[in-house]
Amino acid sequence: MISPHAIRCGMKIVLYMKDLECQECADKIEAHIQRFPGVNGACLMMVTKRFIIDCEDDRVDEVVAEVERSAAKAQGNVTVKRIQRGSHPFKSAD
Repeated sequence: MISPHAIRCGMKIVLYMKDLECQECADKIEAHIQRFPGVNGACLMMVTKRFIIDCEDDRVDEVVAEVERSAAKAQGNVTVKRIQRGSHPFKSAD
């Protein structure tokens, strides 16, 4: 698992994974998204059901759509809600 503090580039997306109850499913979703093109890092925290993803700015919509597909495949009743999108707090504003 990547620490949310280790993610350092690109656009930060924070998603809420409503009704995600299966740790194994969460691990599969996280691993899949970490390998998805344009993703620099991802961390899904089961306790808070928050999924923090750092990705290239032009891939945000594709990444969110892939999270939705992956969640439905892993555990059908999961609802994905975007709760934050913006510049990554660690990214310098040169």
